[in-house]
Amino acid sequence: MPASRDVSNRYVVLVGDDRVGARVLEELCALGVSVTGVCSDPEAPFVRAARAAQVPLVIGDPRSEDTLRQANVADASACALIANADLTNLHAALQLEELAPTARLVVRLFNTALAGAVGRLAERVTVLSAEEIAAPGFVEAALRGGADFRLRVGHRQIAVQEVDGSDRRLWLALADAGADDGELEPFPINAARVIGLVDLGPAQAAERAEPAGALDLRIAQRSQGLFAVATTATRAGWLLLRAVVGILDRRLVVVGLLFSVVVALGALVFDESLGVGLLDSLYFVVTTVTTTGYGDITVIEEPARLKLFTILLMLLGGLMLALVFALVTDAVVGARLARALGQYPMPRSDQVVVVGLGRTGTLVIHALIEADVPCVVVERDETGFDRALLRRHRIPLVVGDAGSEETLDLLRLHSARALMAMTDDEVANLQCALLARSRVPHLRVVLRLADPDLATRIERASGLELSRGVSTLASPAFVAAILGRRATAVLPVGREVMQIVGLTAERSTDVQSLERGCDARVLEVNGIEFPVLDARVVPGDEVLVVGTGQGLAELERRIVRTPLTRAGDGSGETSG
Repeated sequence: MPASRDVSNRYVVLVGDDRVGARVLEELCALGVSVTGVCSDPEAPFVRAARAAQVPLVIGDPRSEDTLRQANVADASACALIANADLTNLHAALQLEELAPTARLVVRLFNTALAGAVGRLAERVTVLSAEEIAAPGFVEAALRGGADFRLRVGHRQIAVQEVDGSDRRLWLALADAGADDGELEPFPINAARVIGLVDLGPAQAAERAEPAGALDLRIAQRSQGLFAVATTATRAGWLLLRAVVGILDRRLVVVGLLFSVVVALGALVFDESLGVGLLDSLYFVVTTVTTTGYGDITVIEEPARLKLFTILLMLLGGLMLALVFALVTDAVVGARLARALGQYPMPRSDQVVVVGLGRTGTLVIHALIEADVPCVVVERDETGFDRALLRRHRIPLVVGDAGSEETLDLLRLHSARALMAMTDDEVANLQCALLARSRVPHLRVVLRLADPDLATRIERASGLELSRGVSTLASPAFVAAILGRRATAVLPVGREVMQIVGLTAERSTDVQSLERGCDARVLEVNGIEFPVLDARVVPGDEVLVVGTGQGLAELERRIVRTPLTRAGDGSGETSG
């Protein structure tokens, strides 16, 4: 039988399976949205979350037309296809073209290039990638230790930063940075240290908003003319210097130093014995050890001890010169062989170590490359990841278990900027993070954990200050899309996540009435940033707001006529 539903109270059909789907379902239910769940695996985390929330549930293949009909998709206001399988979501989206011709569609695709397959549904479909949403948050945490997202509000450039509550640049305090209980207290008034929106000054005309967060060390736009030529020449020289330094090893340095000592000692001896001057003595030593021997200076008439010293100098110089040539050849050939096999020299400092090159890890690497941050990849298995990406960008790869001391010894963690544990194995992530922190106490560690409660407890117990999950970072964006909001940014604020969304007013009100008693604030009305409290909002105005999920839902009810966030109930379960 189809899942029971009162169609007078519009609802959402949610297709999911993993923790992302479970988190989206929990957030929708917390907002009072009526949900019907669909899942093919009765033991999936999504099913457990649906049963705990007592929402109607259809067990069956979401690619099947019968399963979708059982979920009453024809009467749904929105259908969200957020299973962890691109082809399943794509197949179901194409089915819904006929089965739910008026529903808003939200489709989760890791490979967003597949979005073209649902291009004919473009007017009512939103395609999102959970990993693409989450990756910037992980990278920001690794580079800065917290949020520092930058975007435009009206004609101002703002950022989310941790500052003093008395900082004159502070526009809006989002959370108390000094809270130690793990709970977010939105929009504190008298906190000494806050995470808030900071005014960076007027936005440049050519500057665009960066809703995903601005990464530090981002490559600047290349200038034109002579400056571009100078920049190119400097970069070429730097690359050449790095290449020369890259072939040096300890043996070559030792031999080079010994060779220099022998040459200097010989120059001093000949200067003292022949009386020809230090520069001429150095010239004579070099011609001797390099077997050039022009004959303009000789020791044929000198005492025997000086002749014996010259013979020894010839032998030592020739031997050391041969060693230098051999070691240079070995270093060059070894470097070429290593690069041919995809192995590149380890950065000497400021590198970010990324453990796990899965979906999220790959996007993290792309973001680090774009930010021009040196990185190192650690993988347990030599197969199953994009080697071409590493080879193309000359990224060093360490194959081994990141939870072992032998592997960590190869990573130069004492000079690293951060370590990011991004594998799908949470136990392995935790083991790697704790071992790395025990070896390098000052190391910044970004830990991927799906369970937010577990992440908070681990932070308190171990001092790992940054534990987050893909579902935690991505679910607010999916919820916003399901509710028809225009998400501008997803902001990790401490251990919580806020959103900046755009709304189109459908009711007349004022800013003070919108903000009263809810965890949301108005950032902009029709391009005017931070309007006064008595500023009027009329139907058709474009409003940009920031807040928690609950706060945004409450503010939205005051300004937009929507049936989705009215409380609804119902329970039931069917199999298909």
